Amino acid sequence: MNRYRIELDILKGLAIIAVVLYHLGILPYGYLGVDTFLVINGFLIIPSLMKSSLEANFSFGNWHVRRIGRFLPIVIVASVVCLTIGYFVMIPDDYENLSESTFASLFFGQNVLSAITTKDYWNSVNEYRPLMHFWYLGVIVQFYFFLAILLSLYRRYLSAYNTKRYLMILLGVLCIASLILYLCPISFNTKFYYLPFRIWEFCIGGIIGIIMLNKEIKISRLFSIACIVFLLILYSFSPQSFAEIDTITIIGAEQVPNMEYWSKELLCLLTVLLSSILLFRTKKDLWGRARWFAIIGKMSLSIFVWHQILLAFIRYCFVDKISINIFVIFII
Repeated sequence: MNRYRIELDILKGLAIIAVVLYHLGILPYGYLGVDTFLVINGFLIIPSLMKSSLEANFSFGNWHVRRIGRFLPIVIVASVVCLTIGYFVMIPDDYENLSESTFASLFFGQNVLSAITTKDYWNSVNEYRPLMHFWYLGVIVQFYFFLAILLSLYRRYLSAYNTKRYLMILLGVLCIASLILYLCPISFNTKFYYLPFRIWEFCIGGIIGIIMLNKEIKISRLFSIACIVFLLILYSFSPQSFAEIDTITIIGAEQVPNMEYWSKELLCLLTVLLSSILLFRTKKDLWGRARWFAIIGKMSLSIFVWHQILLAFIRYCFVDKISINIFVIFII
């Protein structure tokens, strides 16, 4: 777990590409890349915090400062940029909505604001909202707080017991409870934004991470390749042709399938399953020829933050549909 694993950055690189292409309107299911990120977050954060929290001099407060300190500077810069540009180009009502999003984002509550206001991630109005994608950072930070509180209670009342065993049981119970809640017949838009419906994704990654702390489990190269192929198929399910890029819009567009035969829950479950499998090590080198994806993966946070801001202002100020020329400029 302490060794750098290039495959995690490659997986993040593939996921962020899927998310960006989704917002461009090319991959209707590219938003599933976010579910991959949640699993990876659980894999990296839960074992690390579990190990650190048992140290006598460990401070949850300092840990939170370090974690939030990773996100807050870029959120502040992005908010200032959006407010500055919005002041000159947005009508008052839209600028007011941007101000609300800025305030919520600075306190990592954009997911709650979106669930209350827009209520639908696939609503076409989100195309023009520069900070609408910060709902993801809200879920991440809220999970950090939840996990820290949970482990602080554990350290206080249960630290005398077998740490790994009881933590695995605790994570397993949380995972099952959250998954059951996720599968309940509740509006998917509610499930999409609120943390209780997302905890199971973190927990699955965390459980695998704890297992890998002391035992390195490897899977076959062929099985890894199959999982990558199926994951990419999920990301690009019913992909739009690049030749039609000038005729399509993104979220809520008529061209995006309505999933009458494929439930969003099923697609999410499959994405989490495949992403989880890929957290295990591969028996033979599989990633050597895909190292440039790792560079993208290392930049995934910055790419995530800025791509929607740029897209939203392009749509708001210039054109609401992405042409090939604009696509090339955007990528550059």
